[in-house]
Amino acid sequence: MKTHFLITTGLLLSLGTSLRADYEQPGVGPNLDALSGEDGGQAWDLWIRTYVGYDDNVQFVSDGNPFFAGDRESGYLGLTLEGVYRFMDQGNVDAGAALRVDKVYFMEGLDSVAGPGWVNEANNYDLSVVEPALYLNFRNEGGTIPFYGRATYSFRWEETEESGIGGEGHNLGIMLGTEVSPCLHAELSYLHGWDDFDINRADPDNERDGERDRISFSLIQPGSESGPQIVLRYSYLSNDSDGKNFRYDGHELMFRVEGQVSERVGAAFQVSYADLDYPDAVASGLRTESDVMKAGVQLVYSIDENWTADLYYNYLEVDSDTAIYDGERNDVGMGLRYDF
Repeated sequence: MKTHFLITTGLLLSLGTSLRADYEQPGVGPNLDALSGEDGGQAWDLWIRTYVGYDDNVQFVSDGNPFFAGDRESGYLGLTLEGVYRFMDQGNVDAGAALRVDKVYFMEGLDSVAGPGWVNEANNYDLSVVEPALYLNFRNEGGTIPFYGRATYSFRWEETEESGIGGEGHNLGIMLGTEVSPCLHAELSYLHGWDDFDINRADPDNERDGERDRISFSLIQPGSESGPQIVLRYSYLSNDSDGKNFRYDGHELMFRVEGQVSERVGAAFQVSYADLDYPDAVASGLRTESDVMKAGVQLVYSIDENWTADLYYNYLEVDSDTAIYDGERNDVGMGLRYDF
């Protein structure tokens, strides 16, 4: 059965495609760990998934926003297409191109989130995301210190009909890993990104365009038929936005476990906690620090060699030193996927 392989294709990490308020980090692109060419040496992998769900805070409106009194809840329909083509395989080095496409349709027109002078007007938050990527994998299994790694580049484009959301970004990444033992891998990774948001703010202190960095160290217990895959990751985060009020640095801890429950059923659980500091915030009443907690759980049922069904639940909570930035989101749904 493919159950364990299907879980690792990033379903938990990309159950829905959140609007950028999720916050200040881009969403998930192609999952290169899953699209690894383990299907009989085939040069390509492709899957498509449709899902339906309910989000109780689509725009991630804060609990303390005094200017918003409209609807924020909506059901949604989603479609994701993800695939890879490996155009080079030289044994210890292989390279390829990947693509992820997301489309989310919200079933209700939701009121716009704005500041003073806000008008109760329904807006279209339907979201489109396209993210192509290039990667180069390399490994040295016969040296004194065996290691493996990956270099990546991706371009992300996202758009809605709502003028305050959307934009594009570039991401460059490098990862190096080693097998400490058959039961433990260690990985060090670095990601640098450039973001260009569609919205142009009159106040330069609130401009969100800029560059960001993530440095991560992960300990991984590889998954097998006899046990789950377990990942513990620490990350240092930095967002050097043009506007001082969105400039931050912080730390994040993430724990993830995934594996087979039975022959046809798999499960995954992930939780993360980030502590962010905004030392350059200039206006009174702005948050200077935020705690961000995310959690998600998913059950996957393998119908046959090609079809799988899943149930999922995601939770997001932001707690800052200023109430207007506090909020939470609950997202629940089910999906159906076909692997070509």
